[in-house]
Amino acid sequence: MGPLTVRNLASVPTFQQDADLTYNPRVATNLSIAPSYRLSKSVALTVGLGLSREWTRNDVQTSPNEVWLSDPTIGIGYPLYGGTDAPVTLSGSTTIHVPLSPTSRAASTITRIDQSITASTRLSKLALSYTARGSKLFHEFTTGQLEAPRLGACLGVECFRFMHTGVRNTSWSNSHLVSLSYAPFSRLRLSALGGVGLSYLYPLTDVDGLPEDEGPAFRYATLTQLTAQVEVVSGCSLRAGVENFYAQLRPDGVQQAFFFNRYANVFLDLVVSESLFTTVSKGQK
Repeated sequence: MGPLTVRNLASVPTFQQDADLTYNPRVATNLSIAPSYRLSKSVALTVGLGLSREWTRNDVQTSPNEVWLSDPTIGIGYPLYGGTDAPVTLSGSTTIHVPLSPTSRAASTITRIDQSITASTRLSKLALSYTARGSKLFHEFTTGQLEAPRLGACLGVECFRFMHTGVRNTSWSNSHLVSLSYAPFSRLRLSALGGVGLSYLYPLTDVDGLPEDEGPAFRYATLTQLTAQVEVVSGCSLRAGVENFYAQLRPDGVQQAFFFNRYANVFLDLVVSESLFTTVSKGQK
């Protein structure tokens, strides 16, 4: 992902009014900024921030035209095994989240620490990668004020942290992501991605009045995604795709439809990377 990504998305039910009992369209724009700075030849420091704005009527916001802030992040990426010419490479990253988003504040989040490891290999025009991520979340309270999934300022697997897990907050989580990409031409890349996010909730306390679905302390969510990315100029690309989130349980405790539920989206991204600014700088000279 480049230092700047602008995503325009619409939920699949937006195009089919009879997809649910009530017509609930969703059209939104997300802005993600993730500039990085190399501390050394192989170690990089990355700062992340996101903003989101829903253009249709939002189900979870208290007033219209709200712009939501994501949790700012700061992370360090580093190599673990292999170099540029190695058949298989391993890399790791450690990320700390600052709980400034409405979702994190509603869940009384203090902070979140992610540790991920990525294994990748490349064969001619094919690239394959697997990422495992473990997260520890710290909260002021074991229960939050979240009553529904809230896909705010997030892209791809990052949206797992906004998925509904019931009344209780998540204490631990881990995710597993597999990505396959094919570049038939130098400026075209086709990608398929699949992943699962596993949430382990705080223990259930002995109180009355909790929903029936609050018994299990384990929840999961899945993500599937297909994209096509075209490089317009060096460092600037357009990416179109479709993605589907499956949150296991709806807010009312009913099993969610696996494919093409209300969190299936079509999207168009503008992706800008560091090389665009390098190209412009050289051109000005």
